[in-house]
Amino acid sequence: MNKLLLLFISIFFLIGPTASTAQTLSIDKITRFGLSQTAIHSRIRNIHNASIGRYGTAIGVFAQIKIEPRKKVYPIALKPAQIFFVAQLEYSMQGERTKLKDGTINKYFNDYINLPLYIKYYFSFKSTSPVKRFMIMGGPKIGGCVVQYGQADLSKERESVQLAHTNFKALDLGYSFAMGLYFFRHIEGFMRFDQSFTEVYGNYNRKTFNYALSGGINIFFD
Repeated sequence: MNKLLLLFISIFFLIGPTASTAQTLSIDKITRFGLSQTAIHSRIRNIHNASIGRYGTAIGVFAQIKIEPRKKVYPIALKPAQIFFVAQLEYSMQGERTKLKDGTINKYFNDYINLPLYIKYYFSFKSTSPVKRFMIMGGPKIGGCVVQYGQADLSKERESVQLAHTNFKALDLGYSFAMGLYFFRHIEGFMRFDQSFTEVYGNYNRKTFNYALSGGINIFFD
């Protein structure tokens, strides 16, 4: 997860100065459509010992719709700003791997179809800047597991873990938060954190939740 974070920060600082002078940036369209691609490092809280997570990817499509407030009341430091509603549909590779004491790697891979719904906020730190380079977005996420696979020897897990695996919950509810930089007219990069509210496994003495850190890009079609 730390490697993923360092990679994104490097890209952010390398491309960011170039984007600051790009006069082709524009987010004024009422509706835009695009493709989202992310690299994910995911885990499941509170159940498997020695978790080393899972590296995967997610790909999706989204619609971004401008919200026109009647009164534009923004903090002075964040002027100018634009607010949008974003609906996204994605296929996401999640789950985790664990390394047992004897060196065995158990793989618990769960792929989801997710629907994150965001309120997205573009802004510049200079009130006179025509280029709105920065963005934050957040909102609820609903998903469902559509594929389970991986190689796992459950006989090497604790009995309570084995029992929990017989009560897998496909429904996944939670929230998603992201922040990033609008590089060019058609591309923006971001870091994203997802946390679930619903349990992954039932009949277990601790609450088990999906969570993931990812870095990715949005590519606009127009």
